[in-house]
Amino acid sequence: MNARVINRMPETELPSDITRCLNAHELNHRPVLLATQTDISLAGEIRTNWLVVTRDHISVVAARTAVADGSEAELVQAFPVKELQSVRTWAGLGSGILQVKTEDRWLDLLRFSNANADRFHKVSRRLDQLRSDGELTIAADERLNPPRCSKCGLRLSTADENCPKCIHRSQVLSRVWVLLRPQLNGAVTLCVLTVVGVIAELVPPKLQQYLVDEVLAKGAAVNPQSDNFMFGLGAVVLALAISRFVLSIVGVFKGRLATLIGSNLTHRLRGDMVERLQKLAVAYYDRHQVGSLMSRVAYDSEVLHGLVHQLTGGFLLQIVQLIGVGAMLAWLNPKLALYTLIPVPLVFLGTWMFWRHVYPRYYRLWDSSSKHIAALSGMLSGIRVVKAFGQEGREYERFENASTYLKDSRLWVEFATSSYSAAMQLVFSLGGLIVWYVGGKDVIGQ
Repeated sequence: MNARVINRMPETELPSDITRCLNAHELNHRPVLLATQTDISLAGEIRTNWLVVTRDHISVVAARTAVADGSEAELVQAFPVKELQSVRTWAGLGSGILQVKTEDRWLDLLRFSNANADRFHKVSRRLDQLRSDGELTIAADERLNPPRCSKCGLRLSTADENCPKCIHRSQVLSRVWVLLRPQLNGAVTLCVLTVVGVIAELVPPKLQQYLVDEVLAKGAAVNPQSDNFMFGLGAVVLALAISRFVLSIVGVFKGRLATLIGSNLTHRLRGDMVERLQKLAVAYYDRHQVGSLMSRVAYDSEVLHGLVHQLTGGFLLQIVQLIGVGAMLAWLNPKLALYTLIPVPLVFLGTWMFWRHVYPRYYRLWDSSSKHIAALSGMLSGIRVVKAFGQEGREYERFENASTYLKDSRLWVEFATSSYSAAMQLVFSLGGLIVWYVGGKDVIGQ
């Protein structure tokens, strides 16, 4: 069998000790069709092993352990290409094995960690092609290793994919701003309504303080049946009712406006995504499942709708409330306001823990949701072919695996968020406990 290479795999050049070992055993026949390395030996030891494929032989060489000890590379095994009958990879716990079949028996060629599994799956296909076709066809831009981010090393789906960790947040915000610009008037109105709502929430506590300290206490001491007492009581209660009514009206308009803005944003985003998908090359659809793309257009775009509600009803509301309540507390009792800042370092620590340990879990949840939709879409779109070949069991097993992955991912996220929420509620309650303790001491001291 004459092996013919179409394009050489652009891998790292062989180290000098590997070349000397191959020369010593007369195995370094030129050209080298394929050369790649693994990070562990067959025995499971941490040692670099090189797989070298030439026209005539397939060789595995163990690199020297250290330069200082004077050790040399060792030939692990080698056999002629013409004896190759079949190639496969076997997945194990923490590592896998590349196996070859010669003389009607399977041999363990080399072991690789799961981090290199994608590489040796490709190697297996190339060796099988060499066995069946007598040639090793490799595209000019093909790499054995999966594409990774050049900055952080995160594995990417394709070489042209943007790294989600290294992407500039300013670019994301600029894209959101482009979508939000047509809704600018509504967004400004929404922010104003949020501020008005917070002010309306701060009015009742102050009115209740006046009701207890001024109206009820002094009125009971003078004459509870007097006209001034009844007028003051009615006025304060009426003011409380008006503030509650204003707060309710603001909540209605704020909710409707947030829904309107969010719906318009997601509508435009879906349109832009579909328009972009129609302009992409067919090769893009070869690399991505249709179900995954459907999930992005139909479901992932809803995240932007939720973002509007989170900004107005969550993040922005909490910021305005923090400023308003802090200003009110500092006005009423500056000393007590300083004491309430004691849990602030714990809040910052909790925020750091969320972004470092809780939020990254959502990446796995989103990935599992996308794969779940892709499995269901593939099964239903090809149901006629599935039934024609009687593959219902296999397709159900594939869907069940995707569904289990989604379930495990959701549990992983929910367990973390529930524990985090309980811990942060305890931290937030410390401020109230401090207010009761310090304020109570001040009252007793008076």
